[in-house]
Amino acid sequence: MWAYLVMRSRAERASWTVAAVGMALPALTSVAGRLTRRCPADPADLRAEILRGFLDALARVDVSRPRILARLWWAAYRAGYAVVTDALAEKSRSADGFWSQPPHPPWGHPDIVLARAVADGVLTATEADLIGMTRLESVPISQWAADHDSSDWAVYKARRRAELRLAAYLRDGMTDTDPADVMTARVATTVALTRPPQSPLVTAPDSVSGEEPAPTVSKTDPDCGLQICGETPRTTTAPEVRPCA
Repeated sequence: MWAYLVMRSRAERASWTVAAVGMALPALTSVAGRLTRRCPADPADLRAEILRGFLDALARVDVSRPRILARLWWAAYRAGYAVVTDALAEKSRSADGFWSQPPHPPWGHPDIVLARAVADGVLTATEADLIGMTRLESVPISQWAADHDSSDWAVYKARRRAELRLAAYLRDGMTDTDPADVMTARVATTVALTRPPQSPLVTAPDSVSGEEPAPTVSKTDPDCGLQICGETPRTTTAPEVRPCA
């Protein structure tokens, strides 16, 4: 569907571009909501830059590759995040007697770690928002579920499935991570990226202990004390003799 929308937007502009923005509105809203909370700049400027990043990517995105919306979301996020870092740097420079260092590259922020996972197809934009809001921003599961018309239990399960995929993704990429990028490790720790404990293996009943199994009784075993009905015993004892009177 997104490949079709992108191609029609490029060919006809106007209404099809508006349609693409409308289809992406939930994703763009989540980007704006997350960045607005930490941005000292005018929220209107931030939202405009997010939209600009999305539209720029709409004109360039490769429609032959999968997960088009995820890559558009990532482009919008990067554009908005640049506004945040610039605004924070400007705010620091304006403080009396204090001059800040240049802002860190955006890869170091935990939101960017999640955005990379979205761009690489590990998470959907909604899953990244769920993890970011409930794990990193401490938003209660019940609030997130209510905002997305879902039940608490369904959200818990969705987050767990997403975190397992994110766990494997970050574990596989840890060896290639920049040592200065502490945020990847922070995200890994925050979402408790450890494998679930393994259940103890079930052993065969006869291997529980080294004792010999208890003997069983069989009606066909010649050594057991049972005979087939109607058979004469193999051995008999002498009949009891009554004593003489």
